Amino acid sequence: MSIFSPYILNCIGWFFPFFFGSFYGELFFPIKTNVFILWLIWFCVSSFIFFILQPRNIKISTLYKYRIKFNYEWIIFLLILQLLYKIYEIGSSGPSDFFLNLRLSNINAQDLGDFKTLGWITYLYPLIISLFVFESLNAHNKNKKKRIILYLWLVCFVFASMSKFSVLTVIYIPLILIALKVKIKTVKIVLSVFFTFIFMMVIQSLRAGNFNIDDIFNVMAVYIYSPIVALGYLNVEPASFGIATFRFFYIVLHSLGLIQSPILATYEYVNIPIETNVFTTLLPFYYDFGQYGAFFSIIYGLLFGILYRYVNKNIIFTAMYILMSMALLTQFFAETIFSVLSMYLQCLIYLILFVLLSRRYHD
Repeated sequence: MSIFSPYILNCIGWFFPFFFGSFYGELFFPIKTNVFILWLIWFCVSSFIFFILQPRNIKISTLYKYRIKFNYEWIIFLLILQLLYKIYEIGSSGPSDFFLNLRLSNINAQDLGDFKTLGWITYLYPLIISLFVFESLNAHNKNKKKRIILYLWLVCFVFASMSKFSVLTVIYIPLILIALKVKIKTVKIVLSVFFTFIFMMVIQSLRAGNFNIDDIFNVMAVYIYSPIVALGYLNVEPASFGIATFRFFYIVLHSLGLIQSPILATYEYVNIPIETNVFTTLLPFYYDFGQYGAFFSIIYGLLFGILYRYVNKNIIFTAMYILMSMALLTQFFAETIFSVLSMYLQCLIYLILFVLLSRRYHD
């Protein structure tokens, strides 16, 4: 069974919080019983579905490939120059340190200062990352430059957004692309995880403006273990039915003029006793439906189980699994499927367009 199968990713994603909790649990309040039961149902149900839908053999077929004939490298190059300029402009114009200005701008912290923003560049992210995955799945000598320049744009975007998820993405996606095509040694994956950790700590220190080696594991405990603790101490008062879970649909209905402006769910910091505002992937489902939110694990199970089952049969299923599966690995931290559903729908549309506009050939 591949380490990037949904069953294994699910286990790895939930291993980390309990591992760190065994060493640093005394720093936090205890996990509430109702939250632990919620998690247990979620984990068991999703794992069972993943196991049932697990295909026997996974290897991407290379019999047919798609090739985009248009040479768009120069366009991406110009976009990289634009992105580098915006990084300089935002970082040097805010009231804080260079890298902290970038992060505060990305989270729209206008109450802390007058920040410039990336603007329309953020809308390019679904296009670029979808195009990178598509070109990588159809890798050949003639699109090597395209793959390199697309990846460079993604790396630049890491520094533009100063986001830990962006860091994970630029490392996770190449790893899973390699693993789905050829067998990859576990030691290489472990080394990649190690360097990812180092990179994330560098990003964290640049954002904070300081770096103390003694605080590394305390910071990791806050980000990895505290979310499942914090969930039980969150004040849950949904203003409308499913407002956190179905946020995307509320916004769409409002945009179409079918409903009034919805009161979207907001999550305040909780003191456990360390303050935090991250609450695991269970957050929207627990916020809206309490213990019954655990049954959304069925949706997770079917979504990733079916995508993975057809990885070696359909390029769109393969690409969407590569783009979305990191959500399983980061379940301990946040929900990243329903909350960014708009982005994944854009990725799906782009992938369909790439297939329609490409020429299929025999490898």
